[in-house]
Amino acid sequence: MESDYLKQKIEQLTQENAALEARVAHLDRVEHTLNAILKGTASQTGDDFFVSLVKYLAETLNVRYALIGELSGRHNESIRTIAYWTDGKLGANFLYPLAGSPCAQVIENGVQSYEANTWEQFPEDKVLTENQIECYIGAPLLNASGQPLGVLVVLHDQIMEMVHDSVPIITIFAARAGAELERMHSEETLRTSERRYRHLIEESNEAIYLVYNGRFELANDRFCQLF
Repeated sequence: MESDYLKQKIEQLTQENAALEARVAHLDRVEHTLNAILKGTASQTGDDFFVSLVKYLAETLNVRYALIGELSGRHNESIRTIAYWTDGKLGANFLYPLAGSPCAQVIENGVQSYEANTWEQFPEDKVLTENQIECYIGAPLLNASGQPLGVLVVLHDQIMEMVHDSVPIITIFAARAGAELERMHSEETLRTSERRYRHLIEESNEAIYLVYNGRFELANDRFCQLF
């Protein structure tokens, strides 16, 4: 009786130890991957950041494809890629419809992962079917209000060993990419507003100028004509 009890305890401890070792290995893989991607993207901003991110995601996760895309169209019915890594190099950006794609699920429901047969599960998605994509992991890019701006996706035409390990990594960098995309949108909005403001000043029939600390910072054509 005592011998059977000891055997059961040993088996239990062995199983718990194996589970603990697997957990430690999982955390080590995630940490190594995070550090590699952070090192490759830390100094980048804007378009350079997006290109670096898809490059290092594809290389560290060992997948054929990685992309960042933003919502496009009057009703946000499409995704337009802004960085696309394919087979070890930067690919041309492209536009694809959301309808019938796993990205539609990402936009609507958040992070999605499919370990195998993704192309068969989404037969309307030409990108998946033409490349016979087995594995898909996607996370939404969100603005500060939690509204979707686009997606970060990795895809592979073989079954991935690190699907579960990769999901939190994709989620973390999707948050970073979302913040960067929102920042770029804000800067573009500001530039557009400044151009419109300057155009109105230049076209005005009134003499307009701005002096700061005794120096002219701005003067329109009408002011120059008069003075």
